[in-house]
Amino acid sequence: MSHADTWRAGEPARLPDKADIGVAAFEFLRRNPAYAHDFEQIAGRKNPDRKEEAVTAQRWGLRFPSRSRASRA
Repeated sequence: MSHADTWRAGEPARLPDKADIGVAAFEFLRRNPAYAHDFEQIAGRKNPDRKEEAVTAQRWGLRFPSRSRASRA
C-alpha cells in the first residue's frame, strides 16, 4: 500500500446524516480488531460450531432473523 493509500486507512467511512443504525453498527464492527479476530476464527472453518457461533453473536449483539439455510440438492 502506498503512502497515499495509508493516510486514510484508519478513517471511518463518512455516514450520511440519516444513516441506518445497521450501517453505523457495521462500521463499528468492521474496524474493531477483537471482532475481526472472532469473525476470522469462525469464518475460516469448513464446519463451524453452531454453539460457538451463537456465543460470538451474543457477544457482539448480532442477530440473524432470516438466516439462510443450505439448499438440498
